[in-house]
Amino acid sequence: MLSACFGGVKQAQAGRSCTREVSQIKALSCFEDVSKQALSSQFQLLTEPFLLIGEIENHLRRLIANSFSVEDLQSVRDEADDKRTVNKVADLNIGEYMRLLENPASWSKLNLKLDRRLFCEQLDEVRRIRNDVMHFNNDKM
Repeated sequence: MLSACFGGVKQAQAGRSCTREVSQIKALSCFEDVSKQALSSQFQLLTEPFLLIGEIENHLRRLIANSFSVEDLQSVRDEADDKRTVNKVADLNIGEYMRLLENPASWSKLNLKLDRRLFCEQLDEVRRIRNDVMHFNNDKM
């Protein structure tokens, strides 16, 4: 139903106002026929990747926050980003989480009964997906 309704809508152009694009969609006569179910399904489809990534990052932050000192966190900050301060887990990026957890001495602080290498491989896959999603790379989602 949505594809039939939006079939005549041109792809949004870079630099154009989102408000203008939404106004064009609202002006379509078939927009009135779009059900709440169709809209909520589309909303879920568009937002779910962001929400899942947020959940994963929040779980990682809790895991790391309970096991590492501020000094531990600062030690994995990207050296190229020396102007950024690290005072808490949320100041790190996912690559820095990986750097921290790839270190066997750091990993042992977690006291997890999981294979470190396998965990880090999976975390790297999450990192790649996260970057595709957060940088709006639709081809890979």
